[in-house]
Amino acid sequence: MRGEWLACRALALAGCDHDEATVFAAEAEKVATSLESSVLASAARVILAAKRRRDAATDVTTWSAHIIELKCLDVFVLAVRAYPPIFELSLSEDIDSRPAIDALRRASAASLIPLKQFDPEAGADVLQTLSKREREVFELLGHGMTNREIANALYISEVTVKVHVRHILKKLGVRSRTEAALLGATAQPL
Repeated sequence: MRGEWLACRALALAGCDHDEATVFAAEAEKVATSLESSVLASAARVILAAKRRRDAATDVTTWSAHIIELKCLDVFVLAVRAYPPIFELSLSEDIDSRPAIDALRRASAASLIPLKQFDPEAGADVLQTLSKREREVFELLGHGMTNREIANALYISEVTVKVHVRHILKKLGVRSRTEAALLGATAQPL
């Protein structure tokens, strides 16, 4: 129980007090007797790493994949609430992000993800600029599928998927596949 308390405190402090959060995370890891304590402490540590180092994306992605594999999605949601940039840093085309996106939706936390304002009326026009194949790829992005999964589903190569994703990003005016995936997850069916 003490490990969970320490880990929660570390996670809460990770956004504002690096030194104190580091101390609480280390203490939580020493006394942790449950998976929850360990993953909460790891969330605090990964947030601290993301805030301190520009090259922390690999660490964050590895952490995210581990959390998703453990099905500790409540901790993923807590980490995103504590430090919203963690979401975009945590995803890569090699990770099935559907569970994380679904967890954020269920927790009503999708609004924490930085996403360009999207006017539904204007958005319908923008979505219509996508080719038929781009709309198919966009819809699968909205389900959180990786490039490989999209390629397999549409019987095309991963390279072709990457080209379609680049075109989609440009046409929709978003910076990342994460923003496109969230937009696809919330868009009306095409």
